[in-house]
Amino acid sequence: EEWRPGLNYNKVDIVIFKEEYFTAANKIAASNDFDFNQWIKTEYSSIKTGLLPNLANRVNLFKNFYNSNEVNLEQDSQRLGKNLIGFEKSI
Repeated sequence: EEWRPGLNYNKVDIVIFKEEYFTAANKIAASNDFDFNQWIKTEYSSIKTGLLPNLANRVNLFKNFYNSNEVNLEQDSQRLGKNLIGFEKSI
């Protein structure tokens, strides 16, 4: 979003100012002037987009870590968990 005067910005907020991208270095109090010392110039290509990993989803990965009835051997952590309890993939 475009930088707007009079708004507070949190650390890592991303704004566009004069057709360039900037990331807030720290929490920035509302101001009428853009202070370049409080912002880090950022290339658009370095901005990650998409959804962040969901903690609840990540917890479920460990829920089935040792469960031999739920077999997903595509992840190294799942293979390790299954091997620790003696599970081997049948050929």
